Amino acid sequence: MRDIEREFLDLLESEGVGLTPWGPLGGGFLSGKYRRDQRPIDPQDGRLATQPENDEEAWTRRAIERNWAILEAAESVMAAIPVQPTRKSPWPGC
Repeated sequence: MRDIEREFLDLLESEGVGLTPWGPLGGGFLSGKYRRDQRPIDPQDGRLATQPENDEEAWTRRAIERNWAILEAAESVMAAIPVQPTRKSPWPGC
């Protein structure tokens, strides 16, 4: 599993450069469109419906208990602010 190269964070901040993480919504998983009891099977349901089982973004690799717990925590935070998961942040600079 990849993680951020933390040694670059100070450099990015000092130079005023932003960082966009790869796959920030987990192949759509963190967008809130998938549900625990509804495995996507139709390509129109999103890209997780079409990923091969051995792919990093396969449903079986995304739909694990840890990710559902993260999604539930994110949804509870989002319920407290007036913004949808994939919309612009309500905080300036974010």
